[in-house]
Amino acid sequence: MTMKKRIFPLLCALAALFLPFAAKGPDGVTIFMTAPAYSGNQEPAKFPLKTGAALPTIGTVTGTRVNLRAEPSLSSAVVLRFEGGELVEVLEKAPEKSGEGYLWYSVTTGDGSKGWMYGQFLAVDMVPPKFALAAPDGSQVILLYGGDGRPLMEKAALRFTHCIFDGVLHPVVYEEYQEQGAEWNGRETGQHFGDLGGFLFRMEDSPLSLPSGDFGGSDALLVDDEYANAAGIVPLKKKPAKVSPDLRKEFEKRYGRTLKTMIRIAGADSGVAVYAMEFKPRGKSALGVVALVVPEGTYCLDFPADYDGQSTWSVDDEGNFYPEYYSVGSLMKLDDRYELTLHKPAAESASSRLLVTKGGKLVEQAGSSSYRYISPE
Repeated sequence: MTMKKRIFPLLCALAALFLPFAAKGPDGVTIFMTAPAYSGNQEPAKFPLKTGAALPTIGTVTGTRVNLRAEPSLSSAVVLRFEGGELVEVLEKAPEKSGEGYLWYSVTTGDGSKGWMYGQFLAVDMVPPKFALAAPDGSQVILLYGGDGRPLMEKAALRFTHCIFDGVLHPVVYEEYQEQGAEWNGRETGQHFGDLGGFLFRMEDSPLSLPSGDFGGSDALLVDDEYANAAGIVPLKKKPAKVSPDLRKEFEKRYGRTLKTMIRIAGADSGVAVYAMEFKPRGKSALGVVALVVPEGTYCLDFPADYDGQSTWSVDDEGNFYPEYYSVGSLMKLDDRYELTLHKPAAESASSRLLVTKGGKLVEQAGSSSYRYISPE
């Protein structure tokens, strides 16, 4: 297996590459309708505050391709377009307008841009869960961050009180911002933990129990008090297992394609299972799928791609999906949905995604995913 080229410049774009559940927003643009990862009663569309209420300072963009406008009007000039999951500082709200279902909010972005957001796509006083890289001894995790808006991100970092790792909830304490080391070589692995730039958290109880020989490092999910109190962690058996012929036929019928590989990557005694699979290419159309099967139904996240015989999904030259490389870190049950952490190491990258059951599908939680550069030196 040979490497064609470095993929680090592409990693930041991957979070927006596979967004399967979308709708049209009031601007006529596609909106990724992922709900905030809290209780089932909390929806991004219901956040307008009562008149005279003090506004929190932090908000989260809950869609993709959401416009920031110069004035609180759909006809106003577009200042910028959000990719999804960004943090903003909420400054004020506009008076309610007749005929509009949501309020407008004045916000400032991390780089200092200022404008107005339509409230349907802004979750006020909500910070999405974030993946953080564990130190080799498991005593700390670091939320990698080196961009603009550090003061805003620090306000958000103070809200994280726990992390979830390998099905265990751990209390954490925010320590400080660690400056990037002068000798850092660009690798985002546990081996380079002391040179990485980001927000440091300390385990309050025991260190994380990390797998041995984990070159790329392990990601834990940082959450706040509300998430920690709302999420019930489902115990999982993570040993890969073969799949019955009947289940293979069920998924082949669902997609109308022939399976190439399918394995169970996690399961539970309660009838819960997570599968990863790859279908045989159909012309230039390739398809990989991760599926969560629970008593409430089957939820799938599709990874479609154009098959060119090489580098279709990752940086290997055979163009394979490699279902056996995927793993589930933790599975959480909230009021009306499941959420799971999905991890995949590749030759030069390590990805961690927070997946949410939404609208009959698995969708990627905007603003939560992590893509790290881990190429061997």
